[in-house]
Amino acid sequence: MLLTFSHQIADGKGALRALEDLVSILNGATPMAHDVPAAQETLLAALPNVATAAPPEPGEDSTGGTNGTAAYLRPFDGTPPLVESGALSVDDTCALVERARAEGCTVQSALGAAAARALFEATGQDQVRINIPIDLRPVVGGDTDVVVRFTATMVTLQNQTTDFWNLARTTTAQLRTARHAAAAGAAALAAADVPTPDAAEDAMLAATAADIEITNLGTTEQAPSAKSVWGPTMTTGVAGEQILGVVTHAGALRMVSTTRTPSSGLTHQIQAQLSTALH
Repeated sequence: MLLTFSHQIADGKGALRALEDLVSILNGATPMAHDVPAAQETLLAALPNVATAAPPEPGEDSTGGTNGTAAYLRPFDGTPPLVESGALSVDDTCALVERARAEGCTVQSALGAAAARALFEATGQDQVRINIPIDLRPVVGGDTDVVVRFTATMVTLQNQTTDFWNLARTTTAQLRTARHAAAAGAAALAAADVPTPDAAEDAMLAATAADIEITNLGTTEQAPSAKSVWGPTMTTGVAGEQILGVVTHAGALRMVSTTRTPSSGLTHQIQAQLSTALH
């Protein structure tokens, strides 16, 4: 079963809520009806004491630093993306959660470290930029809504130390700082003057320019009858995009990537990095 959404309708967690409801309906349940949720922009505008800053310019990341070559959209030629999947065993997933906690970081941070190490080894580049969505539901509510409730931040990791857990702790520190400013950053984007489609495209490219995007939906226990859950998968049309979607279901962390880079193999390299860090 494949569910497809426009990103204007739902983010990854919103899509997961829809999947959980669908599985519940197929099992004979009747989920509770919900009102149509308010737009994220409306909720952000109503938050008290949210100072806003100017949104990033093209070529500038969400922390105000340069993010390398400006992103651009690839010509639409109908080429389908390459989709790759990989998964940790239940035992390795449990070990990853416990080890990350012991190292003072998170599974999200470990995924960032694994992606950075894989890209350092594959490309030899000096730094890796990781675009990571930040869930705004803790700020604006709507945990069970099928809706958009996120902003994005850029984590930048340098190829000065390749120690896995040092990279993970660096990722944790950057994400902690970004989460504190998430609502203000999202409010700035919502309030920005975007007068033309070209300006909207430039704003999107400035916000998403990265070597890889990692969306981790966390753990779902609401679809126990499903054999496995994978996602989210996404394509933006940005040239060179690498997008990794992660969800933990039935105790196993599952990854699926989309890219148009031939023979990527990045998902399997990230899986190998995670496994090596645990053994």
